Amino acid sequence: MTYTYTDNNLCVNEDTQTIKVKPNPVMTVTPNMSYICRGTSVSLVATGANNYAWSPAATLSASTGSVVVATPLTPSTIYTVTGEINGCTASVEATVQTYTTIPVSVTPEVESICPGGSVTMTASGALHYVWQPPIGLSSNIVPTVVSTPDVTTTYTVLGTDADGCTGSATGTVIIYPESIIEFSAMPHEGCTPMNVDFEYLPDSMLDMNTLHWDFGDMDTAADVSNQPSCSYIYTSQGNYIVVLTATSVHGCHAEGRDTIIVYQTPEAGFYPHPDIARLDEPEIFFYDQSNNAQHWYWDFGDPASIDSNYSFDHNTSHHYSDTGTYLVMHVVTNI
Repeated sequence: MTYTYTDNNLCVNEDTQTIKVKPNPVMTVTPNMSYICRGTSVSLVATGANNYAWSPAATLSASTGSVVVATPLTPSTIYTVTGEINGCTASVEATVQTYTTIPVSVTPEVESICPGGSVTMTASGALHYVWQPPIGLSSNIVPTVVSTPDVTTTYTVLGTDADGCTGSATGTVIIYPESIIEFSAMPHEGCTPMNVDFEYLPDSMLDMNTLHWDFGDMDTAADVSNQPSCSYIYTSQGNYIVVLTATSVHGCHAEGRDTIIVYQTPEAGFYPHPDIARLDEPEIFFYDQSNNAQHWYWDFGDPASIDSNYSFDHNTSHHYSDTGTYLVMHVVTNI
C-alpha cells in the first residue's frame, strides 16, 4: 500500500507499506444432517480450523474441540461450530433430528383367506423383527412370514433398527366362515337295487354352478352328477359315503357328506322232505336254501294247526293236521 501526503510547505512525499490479509477458515462439519433415535448419540466432526467452539453446549460432550458427541433431547437441534485460525473465524451448522419410533409397516395390512389357507406377510422399515402371536406363523423373527391361522388373527410386528429404535405395525388375517353343504337323501338305507333321491338344500353363500356329487360307488366312474336334484341306483350292498362339493362365493371349498347303507336283497328258497306225507306220518321237514338271509318266517298253510302253523327257525318241520294240498310260504329278510 502506498501513502502520499503534502506538508505545510506544500512539499509532497510518499511511503509504501505492505499489509497482509489473512483468509477466514473454510469450515465443514460431518455429518451436517443426521437422524438418530431419541436418547442415542451421534459424533460431529469439524474441520478447517485450529480451534473450535460449539453451541449450544448443553447436549454436547464438550464445547470445544474438533470432535464432539451430540445427544439432543428435542426433535430437531441445530449445532453451530465456530472455527478460528490466525485470529480469523468462520461458522458452520449441523442439524440432528431425533425420533421416538421408526416407521414399520406390514404388507398386506388386511388379507382374507379360506379355512386352511395361508398368506405371506412382509414387514419393512427395521432391521430386526418379532411377530406376535407366533401361532400359525412359519417363523416370528424374520421380515417375511407365512401365516396359516385357524381363526381370524391380528398380528403385531415389533421392529428394531441398528440404533435400537423401535416401531410396530399390525397385519390382520381374516378367515372366511367355513361353508358346509346340506342335502337330503331318501331313503338312507334299503335293499338292492336301491334308488336314492338326493336334493341339495340351497345356500346363498355357495355357487350352485360348482355343485358336484360323488355317490361313493367305487364300482363305476358314472356315480357323479352336477345337478341340484338327482338320483342314483345302488346295485351292490355296502356303506357308501356320498360327498357333495361346491365353491363358496369367497372361492372357498365347501363339502357335505352322508352315508347310504345298502343291503343285498335276499333270495328265498327251500325244499321239503318228503314231498308227500301220510296221515299216520304227517311230519314234513323244510330245509332253507336261501341266499343272503338272516331271518326266516314260515307259514305252512295249515291254519287248523293254530300256533304250530308258523315258525321262525332256519330249518324246521311241521305236522300237518289233515290230508290235503298245502301252500307253504317262506319269507326271508336280512335287516
